[in-house]
Formats: sequence, C-alpha cells, structure tokens
Amino acid sequence: MVPTTLLQVASADALRWLIRNDSSLGDSARAVLGGIASAPTAAATNLIALHMQLEKKTFAETVQSLYYLNGCKGLVRGIGPIAAREAMWTLGYLSCYPLLGKKLYEIFGNPILANLASGVITGVSVAALTHPLDTVATRMQADITPKSARSAMHTVHNIVNEHGLKGLYRGLVPRASSVVAGVLIVGTVAEKAQEAMNRIM
Repeated sequence: MVPTTLLQVASADALRWLIRNDSSLGDSARAVLGGIASAPTAAATNLIALHMQLEKKTFAETVQSLYYLNGCKGLVRGIGPIAAREAMWTLGYLSCYPLLGKKLYEIFGNPILANLASGVITGVSVAALTHPLDTVATRMQADITPKSARSAMHTVHNIVNEHGLKGLYRGLVPRASSVVAGVLIVGTVAEKAQEAMNRIM
C-alpha cells in the first residue's frame, strides 16, 4: 500500500503543472488521475501478495510463476477495476476528505471533530463505492489461469449469478473500517505535507 499511496500523492502533485486550476474541481481531477496512474503498481502488488498467500511461495518464486503463466500483462491482471478503485480512493482522501472537513469545521467549530466526521463519512462512502470493484479485482487475480474470471464483466456476471448483487459486497464492513482509518491517516498526512510544500514554495 505504501508505494501505491506515495505514487498517488506524487502523481497528483506533479499534475499541478498540467491542471493549473486550484479549485476543488482541479484538486479532484488531479486526485483521480493520480489514482489511475498508480493502477499498475497497485495491481502488481495486490496480485503478488495474494498469490504469495495462496501458494505459500517466496516473493521471487511468486513473480517468476506469475510471469511464466501470462508474461508481463499477467502481473497487472485486473487493472481495469483496480484503476477505477484507486481513482475513487485517491479522490476520497486527497479531495473529498479535506473539502468536507472544512465544511464540517464551519458547522462544529472543532477541527478534531470535523476531521474525524469527515474521515468516517468519506471512508464509508469510498468503501461502499469501491467494494464491488475490489471484489471483482480480487476474484480476477485469484483466478490467474483464467477460468471463471476471463474479464471484469464476466467476473461480475459470475458473482451475481452465484450470490446475487450482495455477493459484490461481501466483506464490506471490515474493509470499510480499514478504509476509514486509511482516509484519516493518509488524508491528514497528505494535507499537512501539502501545507508544508505551499509554505516552502
């Protein structure tokens, strides 16, 4: 997660020269593009970690095995839903969290309460929106051959046929709690880092 998050923040910041709009719309656009830019890294790290756990192999053995099966493209299997998931996740912690925090501060007048409420609202919303994408990506990456998950749409079709729409949301509660924590931690760190950069610049 750390390399992916660093890439998201760095990409979003680097896009300031391309998207010079400093409004919330500009921040949102940079966040979404930063998330998309991180998709290959996120896909590869997720895939390798998943298969290390499933096959109980070392990092090198897992990479070698995955490359042998499908070449370089196999290392980024599930990149479509992962790109969409990371775009929404990055939008959440880089744009929605600080923006909502400012609005809630105007209401509550307490920065800690405002940030906490913003983190919970943003985190739960992002988790609910991205969980189906995460479910599809995980199913695709687990089925590396592939047999039952040939594409994202084929995977959605199979999950819905097997478990109904609720199958796309299995495991939402524990993931939502981790996303809320992630938004609070990463969003706060990114916001403070940006404030420090603005003072230097």
